[in-house]
Amino acid sequence: MARTNNVYQFANFPSGPDWYVIFHDFDNENDIDAYTVTAISSGSGAVTTDEKFGVYRISAAATTEDSGAQLQGDMETVSLNTGKVVEFICRVKPAVADQSTFFAGIAITDTSVLHATDGSLANALTITDGIGFVKPDGESNLYGVIRRDSVQAATGAIATVTASSYSTLAFRVTMDDSTAGKGRVDFYVDGVYAGRLDSTTMPYDSEEILTDTVAYQSGDASGTDTFDIDYIGVRQER
Repeated sequence: MARTNNVYQFANFPSGPDWYVIFHDFDNENDIDAYTVTAISSGSGAVTTDEKFGVYRISAAATTEDSGAQLQGDMETVSLNTGKVVEFICRVKPAVADQSTFFAGIAITDTSVLHATDGSLANALTITDGIGFVKPDGESNLYGVIRRDSVQAATGAIATVTASSYSTLAFRVTMDDSTAGKGRVDFYVDGVYAGRLDSTTMPYDSEEILTDTVAYQSGDASGTDTFDIDYIGVRQER
């Protein structure tokens, strides 16, 4: 399954496209082929069409705390270029609001996006570079984060998630017109502006190429946790 929406590639015909677009709706079994899925402590995941519009469902392993799975685009194709914009959007539904950890955004390829046992805001992410939303373990608050070279900047709590309810998470990265690595990230939750981070040390083009990433991990051993991903999209200004 192609990772670009081909309609956009011809939008300016006969001139070339302005945007590079990734979008997967998980309404067919082929969408997951664009991702590398890594189980966390025997967690699992599968595309299910027994849900409106289709979803990818991550399931925690029975009686196993800190289990789940992560999805990363199988190619790193997203870069933060001087003077350009990158936008990310996804729609997700955690079955459990507080006893769970998740990340949604863009990140460097890593077999362990989330810490194996520490789901706190300060330590939940083990990726060196990335931008996105984090929901720490033990709370239902949602935060925006930027990481570069394992140094993390985070917003205060910008929203809360509700068990078994969808949230639409989006952010726009706007890079400075002249200074490489300088930019801002504006975060939105359910279409409403939620917060902003400014940074002079973004994981930018010459430093890292990133990929669309979602990771989920249970916070207890109940074995009943699931995490539904309705869609994931990234749009990058060429």
